[in-house]
Amino acid sequence: WTAVEGAEKYAVVCEINGEWKLIGKTAETSFVVNGLTESKVYKMAVISMSDGEWVRDYSNAVTITPKATAPVYPIVTDIEYNKQYHQFRLTWNSVSGAQKYGIAVFIANKWTVVTRDIPANTTTFTSPKLKAGQTYKMAVCAKINGKWDTTKIDSRAFEVTVK
Repeated sequence: WTAVEGAEKYAVVCEINGEWKLIGKTAETSFVVNGLTESKVYKMAVISMSDGEWVRDYSNAVTITPKATAPVYPIVTDIEYNKQYHQFRLTWNSVSGAQKYGIAVFIANKWTVVTRDIPANTTTFTSPKLKAGQTYKMAVCAKINGKWDTTKIDSRAFEVTVK
């Protein structure tokens, strides 16, 4: 939004059940709203504070409808365990443009893609036989445009404990 002359800060508000509710405050002229539901319609406005008072003018409110988006990286949807053979099987969502999938493991304080040849049309991986009780920090990665995508790898990592 455009800065308001003399504004000390701004508040982003959303109309919920006929009442304006505070979403967040900022001194900047932009604000990222997280946690919105895809395809739901929201009515939002930005109000400013001048001389220590909020100017509650909602006349420039806009409607926002977050678009449904395809995942940009693989997200694990299921982990199955085989106690007899001390293995696990991962299942994840497909990613548009993936040429291959790989499994990255956090070893010695760094991420390493250890399995690199999972075909693009396969969204499962069964581990080799491993030692029961071992825990691994892992992530599924997609190879897109010839490069392994490790975007947000720490936030999408998960742990597997071999049973």
